[in-house]
Amino acid sequence: MTLCIAAKCSTCMGLNRPAIVLCADKRLELPTAGADIGFKFEDLGQGWVAMLAGTVANALELCTQYRAYLPDREITDQNLIETFTEPAKNQLEKSGADLLGCDLIICGFIDGQPHILWVNEEAQVTREGHFRSIGQGSSNADAMLHYREQRNSLPFIRTLYHVYEAKVFSEKAPGVGPTTDIAFIPSDGVCRFLNSEGLAYLEGLRMTYGPQPTGDIPDEQLHYTFIATWRERQDMKESQG
Repeated sequence: MTLCIAAKCSTCMGLNRPAIVLCADKRLELPTAGADIGFKFEDLGQGWVAMLAGTVANALELCTQYRAYLPDREITDQNLIETFTEPAKNQLEKSGADLLGCDLIICGFIDGQPHILWVNEEAQVTREGHFRSIGQGSSNADAMLHYREQRNSLPFIRTLYHVYEAKVFSEKAPGVGPTTDIAFIPSDGVCRFLNSEGLAYLEGLRMTYGPQPTGDIPDEQLHYTFIATWRERQDMKESQG
């Protein structure tokens, strides 16, 4: 399971309320084959949603632990990390392994404020700022989101596009599938998914605003005036102090 992304934004659907955009590919890698048939979102209850990376069985078992644990808990900003750490630690101890074998991104709201959590393979839970990605394509996704200067003060549509673009950019990484699920959670805590028309709209934006092919750059010699010798470069360094 290879790529999941979550990012906060400041407004959603014309309302001056924050939201969280979530995105994942559908690639599943099995021992004998791979296919784009996965659904990497899990409802944990109380308005919290998880996205999964790593070994499928381990990730689903951890989500089951959260669903059993969360209903009896009042989740506050003060106990947020502790609340989501305990089930992960319990599963790690129960397995007897050194690592969980999976990562989760967990998203939800407390008192109208968005939260993105990362549960890593060591059962450590961290509170994320503007965005978080996990899986094999995460370094590509992070690079594109940093390039776009994605932050939680950006509006919904720009954030939605940035996350989609980062996912498509990550498809160059081995194992990231070409199909996409993208969703958003407004402050009401209800997760909503884009349909095929919504995905087509984002792809249209990417054709306009996304990185462009470089095949049209002329294959010609670099002009000699653009080139400095080693000594000339040293002279430049000395003149600049």
